[in-house]
Amino acid sequence: KYEITKSDIYADRYYVGRTPETLILCDLDTQKVSEIEWIATGKEKFYFDNPTVCMVFSGGELSVVQYGENEVIGQVRTEHMNPHLISTRISEPDEKKQIKKIAFLLDEQSVRIIDLMQNIDATISHTAKIDWLELNLRGSKLLFRDSRRTLHLYDIEDDTRITLLNFCDYAQWVPGSDAVVAQSRDILYVWYRIEQTDEVVTRDIKGDIEEIEKLENGRTQVVVNEGLNRVQYLLDGDLIAFDTALDDMQLVRAMQIMEQMDEKQVLKKGPKGESTRKGNAEDGTYELGDSEKSRDAMWMQLAAIAVKAQEFQIAERAYAALGDVSKARVMSKLDRLVKENGGADHYLVQAQIAIHHRQFRKAEAIYMEQGRVDCALNMYRRLFKWGDALNLARSQNHPKLADLAAEYFSYLLSTDQQEIAGKLKEQEGDYVQALNLYLQGGYPAEAARVVTQQRLTNDSQLLEKIADRLLQKELYSKAGKFLENLNYNQRALDAYLKGNSFREAVDLCRRVFPARVVQLQEQWGDYLASQNQMDAACAHYIEAGQNMKAIDAAIRAKQWKKAVQGLDNVDEKLAQPYLKRIAQHYRSEGELDLAERYYVQGSFYIDAVRMYFEQALWDKAHSIALTYLSEDIVQKLYVSNAKELESRGKLKDATELYIKVQEVDLAIHMYKKNRQYDEMIDLVSKYRQESLKDTHHELGVQFEREGNFRRAEQHYLASKKWQPAVDMYREQEMWEDALRVAKKEGGVVEYKKTAFYFAISVGGDAGFEFLTKRGLGELAVQYAIENAQFPEAFHIATKTCKHKLADVHYQFALALEDEGHFERAEEEFIKANKPKEAIDMYTHQHQWDDAMRVASTHDPISITSVYEEQGRVAQEQKNFKGAENFYINAKKPESAIKMYQDNNQWQEAIRVGRNHVPHLVSQIETDHHTYMANTSDSNTLDYRRSQARLMESREKYSEAIEQYLAIDERMCPDKSELEKLLENAWTLAQRFVPHRGNEVASKVAGRLAKMNKHKKAAQILQAAGLERKAVEILAEGRHYGIARQLASKAAPDLLRKVDEAHQEQLVNEGDTDKLSEINPSAAIEMYANKGEWDKVYQLASKQSKSMVIKCAAMHAELEIKNGDLDRAVKILVKWGAKAEGNNCGAYVRIARAVLDDTSTSSKTKNSIVPDSHIGLIQVLRQVMSSGGNIGGEEKEELEKLRRAAHFSSLRRRCEELKLDKLVMKQSVSILRFSDVLPLDVSFYHAGETCRQQNKREMAFVFFNRFIDICDYIQDDDMDIDETEFVHTDIPSVHSREITRKLNFDEPAVEDIREWALEAGMSDISNELPTRKCGQCGTGMFIGSTSCHNCRCKLPECIVTGWPVTGSKVSCSKCHGVANKEDWNAFVIKAKVCPWCNERAAPVY
Repeated sequence: KYEITKSDIYADRYYVGRTPETLILCDLDTQKVSEIEWIATGKEKFYFDNPTVCMVFSGGELSVVQYGENEVIGQVRTEHMNPHLISTRISEPDEKKQIKKIAFLLDEQSVRIIDLMQNIDATISHTAKIDWLELNLRGSKLLFRDSRRTLHLYDIEDDTRITLLNFCDYAQWVPGSDAVVAQSRDILYVWYRIEQTDEVVTRDIKGDIEEIEKLENGRTQVVVNEGLNRVQYLLDGDLIAFDTALDDMQLVRAMQIMEQMDEKQVLKKGPKGESTRKGNAEDGTYELGDSEKSRDAMWMQLAAIAVKAQEFQIAERAYAALGDVSKARVMSKLDRLVKENGGADHYLVQAQIAIHHRQFRKAEAIYMEQGRVDCALNMYRRLFKWGDALNLARSQNHPKLADLAAEYFSYLLSTDQQEIAGKLKEQEGDYVQALNLYLQGGYPAEAARVVTQQRLTNDSQLLEKIADRLLQKELYSKAGKFLENLNYNQRALDAYLKGNSFREAVDLCRRVFPARVVQLQEQWGDYLASQNQMDAACAHYIEAGQNMKAIDAAIRAKQWKKAVQGLDNVDEKLAQPYLKRIAQHYRSEGELDLAERYYVQGSFYIDAVRMYFEQALWDKAHSIALTYLSEDIVQKLYVSNAKELESRGKLKDATELYIKVQEVDLAIHMYKKNRQYDEMIDLVSKYRQESLKDTHHELGVQFEREGNFRRAEQHYLASKKWQPAVDMYREQEMWEDALRVAKKEGGVVEYKKTAFYFAISVGGDAGFEFLTKRGLGELAVQYAIENAQFPEAFHIATKTCKHKLADVHYQFALALEDEGHFERAEEEFIKANKPKEAIDMYTHQHQWDDAMRVASTHDPISITSVYEEQGRVAQEQKNFKGAENFYINAKKPESAIKMYQDNNQWQEAIRVGRNHVPHLVSQIETDHHTYMANTSDSNTLDYRRSQARLMESREKYSEAIEQYLAIDERMCPDKSELEKLLENAWTLAQRFVPHRGNEVASKVAGRLAKMNKHKKAAQILQAAGLERKAVEILAEGRHYGIARQLASKAAPDLLRKVDEAHQEQLVNEGDTDKLSEINPSAAIEMYANKGEWDKVYQLASKQSKSMVIKCAAMHAELEIKNGDLDRAVKILVKWGAKAEGNNCGAYVRIARAVLDDTSTSSKTKNSIVPDSHIGLIQVLRQVMSSGGNIGGEEKEELEKLRRAAHFSSLRRRCEELKLDKLVMKQSVSILRFSDVLPLDVSFYHAGETCRQQNKREMAFVFFNRFIDICDYIQDDDMDIDETEFVHTDIPSVHSREITRKLNFDEPAVEDIREWALEAGMSDISNELPTRKCGQCGTGMFIGSTSCHNCRCKLPECIVTGWPVTGSKVSCSKCHGVANKEDWNAFVIKAKVCPWCNERAAPVY
């Protein structure tokens, strides 16, 4: 229909033809032709990698055309057209299963797979760039590799992906199968069954895989290039064919392959059954894989698939090959049933299949659907599933149920299954016979259970018999339980103990023999310890009060934390060995901080130091040593360990120890002794810098003495003394090295000097021969010349390098010229054959006659040069006539003409031209006219300037001013010149046109301001009387100082405007430093806004201490808003706090935020008190003691916050000192401040510390309140009963806003709830303990400081916060009062007053 416009042949097989509207594609081998509609662009690319399709790429779109089809079977968009990044699987039209799939890249990390027949696609997203992909033959799986060389397998049907190799050099599907061949480094991998990725055959290879080749005999081989050789590895064809047959469900073919494999195996066996296979590596061919090893698995796989496909004959053959006779018979039976019943759908066949798969319920259901109950019962009987048979019979009310049960019972007795028979009788209610059967069968435990459950306690003889049998069977726990139920408690206890059933024994004793509980707990612990159950033993030792055993068990159980807790209440001397074992454990585990802690706690300081020595943690070791050991011990310890390390060759570690105790000299000596001079020098340079040069020099001398001249040279040079190195080489007559060092270190000068003096010192012909031999004659001559030793220079040059004589004469002449000996210099110049230099010498001295004499005698050509130089000098002296004569004598009239032209003396130039070079006259006149034409342009500087001067000369000053003002930057780029011209305009106006003064001054000032000449502009405006404009223009130019001076004199009202402009400019530029000089407050605010607080404090400190404190308060409040409470407190501690201005309000807000913070208040922390409270008390002390004017309410609030912070931080201190009783009291007192502290946390810790101190009543009340608060947080509709706290000074929970956030997790709350419920079930009181008020006698809580009735207030103990009721003491410094007992307990350990932190002592 259309004319073919272009034809192409590709790969000698594929034809591409183009018509105006179609594209013709043809496979010449198969003679299949496709013609598709196509609008040609001329930029199409064709890919023929797949023999069944052609891929056409055009404009980012890929079209797939199957040969023989006249339409495009699929189109996709992709920019990645590398053949390795596209894979197609297109089946032939005559194949049963049609496949049309394509896989390609969407982008570098995504693969799209499209089924072109069903229009279904899948997308694989990857994390790395994909560089290769390929579909398998059936298009069901995809292999792809990424840029990290990881090989992946993607199952399209299951949408699963696995990694096959982590480093893959090569991968390919085996042609015609689903086997995979891959290479990773030097290993060849083959997966014959890709579904079983763990079944892989590997082989070490020495090269790279080239290809997978199909041989003529049908086998497949992998070709490996090993450089000079190509090695072939044959794949197992049987495995490949078998898997292919299974995939195609060709089970008969698969069976035949297996039978052939078995036949081959028989043939390969020798007469004794041994394998006769031999390797075939001689011809470079190897076999990969051995189907013999996979034989059983392959038969099993075939059997399973055949059963599933109901091909029972094939399954029978497979099981027979496996030797599984029973299953083969089942398959034979199934096959017979199929034939007898007309197919596999018959119920007998289906039931047998279910039985084969052990799906008995399914088989039963099949029988029941057909009403064949007897068949189902017989099935269960044959399988000895009597229970299922009886259940089925009962459910169907079968008439033979009784017979079946009797048969079952007889069967049980005949097979000695008395236990099951007994249970059967037990179910029937015949307990006596059941008991007899249990005892007869040796199951006394079952008999005991029946007796207990049915309460058969009448027959005492039977009971004793059961008990004896239990004991005989060593069922002591069950015997004990049995006897306990019979109230034989002592016998039960003995049985429990005999069977080591301590849990039951303890439970019994708690009820019957309570006095023996503690003893049993210890025995229990001993038993567990004997069984190496140390963790459990520890708990029972604790219950028994055996602390030392508990600690030992905890350590043996590696429960180090428990061991540490147990040591808290043990005498220090007794605890020492355990502390050392604990420390050694943490040391072995690498937890050095904990190891250090327990070494120090046990006073094993040297062990701690040595531990850090072993780990080379010198700073930590030194810190411990300085803290706990005397200087003498530290010195000896470090030096001895350093020497030990030195003896072991660990010199660096030894150095660390020497340095820590300032024994640097020992370290230096150590390195010197071990001849490690580099390390020695490093130490000297670091710690003995003043001796470094001397050390280098000493080492140089040492190495020189040892004959190691190179090392000696290095150290001489390092000592900045290279001369000894030169001297050393000279003494050794190593002249080349001497010259090398002299040249390198002393430069060319020293090099020449050395060569020169060497020649002189050797003297005679030997010296000259040395210089000549080594080519140093010229350098020696040069040195002599440079040092003005010309006689020696002449001598050396004459002997070694005569060609240098002229140079010596020349240099000697120059020296004479410099000295003013011109006549002698002239002689030497002539000897050097350089008369021109002699002439130049005289011309420089303007001795023209001598110059002319030398020129006439020795260099006539230079005469003209003398005249020309005379002319140049005359020209410089403005002696144009004289210069003209000299130029004419020099025959250089052009120079004279040029001189006159340059000086605008055109008439003189024309005259000289006419007289001496007439041919140049016309050119001179032309140049003259050109010059005049160029300078007459009205838009040039010269023109305007000349016009202005012309107007001035004519006294037309106004016109002259206009001419000056008309000159702009374009005409005059030179700003200084333009400034002068504008000043001329102003000067003319000022002197001759005064009525235009202001106008001209404004214009000139404006022009100067644009040129950044604001000062000059202001001067002109000021001279014109325009001071206000002058101020404004100075401010505009940022000359604020001058502007202020002028404004203060002429326009004071502009001062504020100048300052505001100055500040605005500094703010805009962010120049806070200059702003601080003008307005410190504004600068501080700017620094604060930028967050540059270091500069804020630096500037504030220059103002006043109050300003610093104000800034600190502002900074702290900002950190509070940002949630960094610790930093806020540290800021106030660092910069101080004082009650003044608005600071008090800020301190109140900060203190409330810090105290109410819950971020560090969890019970899981090491301490229940956050670090921020420690700093807060310091801040509040400063505020209260600053003496500022504090308002009544603020003072009361600050005092309350101070006390809250005091007791909170003091509780932290008491925790560290192990003063648990004081911690309990402080936790209770802190409840007085629960309106500023976290509410739930406060009550929790109060309850917990009371529980730890066995104050169960208070713990119960406080825990109940804690639970109420937690419930209220979760449900704000509930009401909190506060009856228990009426007689206390603890604030109401409603006195503050309760945050809707729990500070404890749910398990922690539930633990407390369970404890409270358990305590509530006992006889514990739900009221707080009270005492009587000393004034009104009313009962009040023992921890309250004020009576709720008469408002009487007792002093608050500064240690615990409890009321001071008994013996009291007071601090001699701060006069704070405390209960004597609490004071002594704290001061004995802390050594300071808890309130003022001054040194204090106990009071007795």
